[in-house]
Amino acid sequence: MPHGCQAIPPGPIQVTDTVGAGDAFMAGLVSRLLHAGLGGGPGDEAAMARAALRAATSTDRLPAILSEVLTAAARMAALTCAREGAAPPTAVALAA
Repeated sequence: MPHGCQAIPPGPIQVTDTVGAGDAFMAGLVSRLLHAGLGGGPGDEAAMARAALRAATSTDRLPAILSEVLTAAARMAALTCAREGAAPPTAVALAA
C-alpha cells in the first residue's frame, strides 16, 4: 500500500522467547513471496515478479495474496516466539 499500513495479527501464542522472531518473519515473507510468484526468479521472471509485486502494492487495498503472505510470515514469527531460542518452525509445523 503506497500510503498506509496493514495490521496482520499473528494469533494467540504463549511467548517463551523473542530471539529470532524478526529473522523468522523475514524468512517467511521471502519464502511466501517466492511461492506466490512475487519474489523473483531467473532473468525475465525476476522483472515480472517485481512488476507483479509493485502492482499489488500500488493500490489502497491489500490484495488477498499479500494478506496471505503477511499472515504466514507473522505466524512464523509467532511460532518462533513460542519456542526457546532461535528455532523457527518447519513448513509442516507452520501448516498445522
